[in-house]
Amino acid sequence: MTGYIVDDAALVAGLGAGTESQRRELSRFADGALDGGPHLHITALGLAAAVIVRPAIADHVAMLVNSGPAGPFEIRGLRGGQLARIVSEHPGLGFAAAHAAIEAMSDGSIIIPTDVARYADVQVDAMAL
Repeated sequence: MTGYIVDDAALVAGLGAGTESQRRELSRFADGALDGGPHLHITALGLAAAVIVRPAIADHVAMLVNSGPAGPFEIRGLRGGQLARIVSEHPGLGFAAAHAAIEAMSDGSIIIPTDVARYADVQVDAMAL
């Protein structure tokens, strides 16, 4: 495993709109990444979807990515060709979650959503925030 992929729902929950437990858990993952633990990855589509719900997330994520050492936090772009296939195979997933699934499948990362059932039909590991 190379790290964790924080999906759009977990970003929204962990950076303000969720429960106290969700905010603390995302903070724990971020602290762990800074201390040399598994890295946190955010997909570009997941970030875009989260920013629609809570615009301040863009500034918060930018600060995390740019103020710390290189590596613990990464925003991942799209990989060509796979998104349409995943969305067609799992139409209820949506583009942001499909992007997270593609990244998890490519490197074995674990997806952190607020609800693991979102990825139940996809061949990825997920652990609720």
